[in-house]
Order: sequence, then structure tokens, then C-alpha cells
Amino acid sequence: MAFNWPVAPSLGISAGYRDGAYQARFGITHEGIDIPTLQGTTILAPADAVVSRVNDRGLGFNSLILSHAGGYATLYGHVTSFLVSEGQTVRAGDPI
Repeated sequence: MAFNWPVAPSLGISAGYRDGAYQARFGITHEGIDIPTLQGTTILAPADAVVSRVNDRGLGFNSLILSHAGGYATLYGHVTSFLVSEGQTVRAGDPI
């Protein structure tokens, strides 16, 4: 399955998949990639998906999980606002 970038990686990657430095610092295996961006940047669905979870914790760690075909899921953290709701179907490139 091909995925598009959910945000432009203009600031690079701050933590890679199974990044050893991340594990050394936080004590857990990092099972994804972190793409830093400016607060308030619109996130785009990287592929067709169903919104499986929206976690709005106010001032805490707000997050969004998309479930994609083939058993893949993508997680977006430190989200300022949500443009989708749980159960909604999104297409690649849709603002989420």
C-alpha cells in the first residue's frame, strides 16, 4: 500500500522507525516516524481510511487514528483541532 505524506516533511524527520536514540531516551520502541511541523498545520489523510479514533484531551496529547486497508493504521499526535469524526470515511488527501 502506498501512502502520501500527511504533512510536508520540510522540517525533516525527528524520530525514525525503531529509532535507537528514541528508545534510549524514552525507554520504548518507536514504531513509527515523527514528522515535526508548525502547530496548526493541516494534516492530510495519507491514503483512504476510516477514522477509528479521535482523542480530544483538551490541553493534553490530542490524537487521531486512521485505519487503512491491509491492517495498517496511522496515528497523528499533538493535533490542534479535528476536521473529522470517528467512523467517518476519508480519501487520500482529505484534510483531517
